[in-house]
Amino acid sequence: MKRYLNLFLVLALLVLSFSLFSCEKSCVDNDADGKCDDCGAVLNTPDEPEDPEGPKDPDSTDEISLIENGEANFKFVMQRKAPSNVVKAVDNIIKKLKDYDIVVEKVYDEDAGKTDCEVLIDVPTTRGDAYAYDTHDLGEKGYLIKLIDGKVMIAGGSNSALVDAIEVFAQDYLGIKRNVKEITDVKFSASQNLEVIQDDYRVTGVKLNGKSMKGYTIAANSKNEYAYNAAVDIQTLFYTKTGLWFNIVPLEDADKSIVLNIEENTYEGNGYTLVVEDDQIVFNIEFPDKLRDITSSFFSVNIGIAAGEVDFTAKTHNETKNLRDIYYSEFGALGDGMNDDFLEMMACHEYANKWGHNVKADKGKTYYIGKENGGETITVLTDTDWQGCRIVIDDSNIDPTKDKKIREASIFNISSNTKMAIVTSRFQSKKLKIGDTNIGYAPGYAGVLTIFNSNVKHHIRYGVNADAGQPQQESILVDKDGNIDPSTPILWNYEVITTAYYSSIEDRPISVGNAIIDNISNQAPNYYTAYHRNIVITRAHTTVYDIDHSLLNEGPTRAPYRGIARPDKTYDITIKNIKAQWHQSRYDADTGAALGTYEFGAGHTIEVRWIDCYQKNFYADDGSVKSRGLFGTGYCRNVLLENCFLTSFDAHQSLSNATLRNSTFEHINFIGNGDIILENVNIYCQPSGGNAITLRTDYGATWNGNVYIDGLCFKYADEKKVKLSIVAAAYTDHNFGYTCYFPQNFYIKNVTSKQVVPSKSSSNRTEADEIVLAENKLPIHLAKNLEKHWDCDISKFTYEGGSADYGVYIGSKTVNIESCPNVPEWVLPNTPQFKDMKVYINGEELINWKTVYGSKIGDE
Repeated sequence: MKRYLNLFLVLALLVLSFSLFSCEKSCVDNDADGKCDDCGAVLNTPDEPEDPEGPKDPDSTDEISLIENGEANFKFVMQRKAPSNVVKAVDNIIKKLKDYDIVVEKVYDEDAGKTDCEVLIDVPTTRGDAYAYDTHDLGEKGYLIKLIDGKVMIAGGSNSALVDAIEVFAQDYLGIKRNVKEITDVKFSASQNLEVIQDDYRVTGVKLNGKSMKGYTIAANSKNEYAYNAAVDIQTLFYTKTGLWFNIVPLEDADKSIVLNIEENTYEGNGYTLVVEDDQIVFNIEFPDKLRDITSSFFSVNIGIAAGEVDFTAKTHNETKNLRDIYYSEFGALGDGMNDDFLEMMACHEYANKWGHNVKADKGKTYYIGKENGGETITVLTDTDWQGCRIVIDDSNIDPTKDKKIREASIFNISSNTKMAIVTSRFQSKKLKIGDTNIGYAPGYAGVLTIFNSNVKHHIRYGVNADAGQPQQESILVDKDGNIDPSTPILWNYEVITTAYYSSIEDRPISVGNAIIDNISNQAPNYYTAYHRNIVITRAHTTVYDIDHSLLNEGPTRAPYRGIARPDKTYDITIKNIKAQWHQSRYDADTGAALGTYEFGAGHTIEVRWIDCYQKNFYADDGSVKSRGLFGTGYCRNVLLENCFLTSFDAHQSLSNATLRNSTFEHINFIGNGDIILENVNIYCQPSGGNAITLRTDYGATWNGNVYIDGLCFKYADEKKVKLSIVAAAYTDHNFGYTCYFPQNFYIKNVTSKQVVPSKSSSNRTEADEIVLAENKLPIHLAKNLEKHWDCDISKFTYEGGSADYGVYIGSKTVNIESCPNVPEWVLPNTPQFKDMKVYINGEELINWKTVYGSKIGDE
C-alpha cells in the first residue's frame, strides 16, 4: 500500500510539473498581479528578467586579478628605450615581489604579444588607439594609473613623475609595504582609477600680446646642436612652470612660435636682439654659443621666478644685449699685476676665435706675463680692446740660451683665418721674371706671394756687420687668378724658385690696441740673441692702435729687440697712435759691431702705414736730438709714415716705394727701388750730418727709382758742422750682389733750412720750444760723400754700359727743381756717373749746370 502511495506522489509531481510548464507557455496575466490568471503561477515580468547567474557588480567587467592565491597573473610591459630610472623602479618591484615568492615577468612593448593581464609602463605603441594618451597634459609632476580594457596603464608627465606613479602602484595597489608580510590576492578595478595632474605652478597663465600661448611651438634648426639644446631647455622650463608643452618644429614651420634664429656673424653691433611680434617671440643671435644662456636667462626671469599671469608684449619684453664682447676675467685672468695671466688670456682668445667674439680687458687691471707661456703665442683673430689696461711683459729672467724658444716667441700673433701656405711645388720648373703679369697658377684667393731663390745672393753686407748675403727674394700682391697687382711688379729675374709662401689677404679687417705695454728689459749680454716678446701681425687689413710702450730697466748691456708691433708677410697694415721710445745703443761684446734694436719693424709687408706715431724720448735730457735704435724694416713695399714724430725711419733691405708726410725725423735711411716721396718733412741734422735721405752704404747705397720732395725743412744747430744734402750715398768696391743706382730722377719743391736751438734744455720740450737763429743760410747739395769714401775714388767706378775693376754705379738722369727761391745755392754732383744728367730749374733746362752748379771731384 505504501509502495502505491509513493508511486502516486511521483506521478502527481510529474503531472504538476508538466501542467506548470504547459501553463507557463500560455499563461496570461490580464490583471497584472504577477500571477497566471489560469493557474496562479508566479510570472517573470519583462522589466525584471530572470538572471540565471544572479546579481552582478556594475564594475566587475573592468576588474582584473593581478595576484591570485600568491601567484602573479600579469606581466610588466615596458618600452625598450625606457629611461634607466624607470627601468630601475620596475626592477625594484619585481625584486620585492620575489621576497613574497611572487614571480613577475618583464617584457618589451615592441616584442610582447598581447596577453589578458598586463601592467603597461608608459603609453604603449602597439596596443591600439584605446591607449593613446598625450602625457604632456599631465604636467611635469602629474601621473596616471588607469584600467583600460582590462589592462593597467601607468603613465607620467615626465620620467620622474612616471617613477613616482610606479612607486604609488607598488605600495597602494600591490600592497608592497614594510608591515605587509604576505600578499595573496590583488584585484584592481575601474573604481580605483587615479589620475593626478600637477596644478601648483607659480605661473597660472602665459600669453603673448594678450592671447594664450597654448598650442605654440618652438621653431629652431634641430641640426644645430646649440639651437636644439636651447629649444629643449625652453620646452622643459615652460612645461615645468606652466604645464604648456611646446613642440619643437623646423624654422620654416614657424607660425605661432618662439623662434630661435641664429644669424650670420656681422662682426658689428651687439650680436643679439629679442623682438616680440604679434604671434612670435623671436631671438635673433649671431653667437650659437650664447643662445642657450640668453634664452635661459630671459625665460628664467619671466617664467621661472614669475607668479600669476605672464603676458609677453613688445612694450615690456623687447631687448638688446651686447653678446659680442667677452672679457679676460671670464676666463680666470686676475689682472693683479703679480699672477701670470698668460694662459687665461690665451683661453679667452681661443674662445673668441672659435665664435667670433671681440675680446676686452677689464678696465684698470694690470696683466702680468712672465715665462708661463713656455714659448707659446696667443693667436688673435678678432677685434681686441685692452681698454687702457697695463700689460707687463717681464723679460728680466729669460735666459737667451736656455729660454731660446720663449725669447723668440711673440706674445700676441694677430693672425689670419687662413694659414700661410707653402707653395714651392707650384713653381717646379717655372721661372718668374721682370715684366711677368701672372704667377702661372690660380691660388683661388687673393694673397701675398713671397718667393726666394737661394742660389742667388743679394744684399751682401759690407762693413763691421758684413755677411754672405741673403737669398734673392721679394713679396708681390696676387689676385685669386694669379694676376700680379701693378703696384707690386716683380723686381728680379728668378731662374728658379727654391721656396715660396702664400698668405691670404681676404680676412675681414680687425683692430687691436688701447693699452699701456711695458717690457721689463732682458738682462742678457750684448749678443745678437734678439728678443721678440711683442705683437706680430700676420693678418691682412689689421690696425694696431693706441699703445703706449716702454722698455723698462734698459741699459747698454742688453740683447736687442725686434719691435713692439711687427707686421710680417702680410698686407694693408696700419700702426696708429703708438707712443714709443728709442733703445739705447748696443754693441756686440766680441766684435764691437752695433746691434740693431728697434721699437718699430716690418718684414715682407705690402701697404704698411705708421700714422700719428710719437717718440717719447725724441729729445735728450739737454734738449738735443740723438740718434738711437728705433726702426728696422726689410723687403717691404708701399710704405707710408704720416703725422709721425720719430728720430728715424730705416729700411734695411729692398724697400719699394715710401711716402713720408707731415712728419719730423732725425734721419731717414733707404735702400731699394721705386719712389721716395717726402711731403712737409722736417729733418733735425746732427753735427757732421745734414742729410734728408741716407742710402745705406752697407747695402750698396742703391735706390733704383725716383725722389719726389714737396716741402722739406732742414733744422741744424751749428752751421759749421753740417753740410745739407738731399741724398748721402757713400760707395765702395764691394760686390753687393746687384747693380747699384743713385736715384734716377729728382723732383724737388719747397726746400728750406733753419738754424735752431732749444729754448729750454729738457727732454720734455717740443718743436715749438726752439729759437730760430737763421733761415736759408746754407747751400744744399743734391748728393754728398760721392767722390771719395773709404779710400775709393768713385771716378774709377763705371756708369751704365761701362766696365771697371770696382763695379757699376748708375747715376741720375734728371733733376727738376721748382719753387725753392730761398735756397742760396745748389751743389750738384759732377762725376762720370752723372755725365748725362739733365737739370731743370723752374721748368727750364740749365745747360751749363756743371759750371754753375756742379761740384768738382774732391770738393765733397
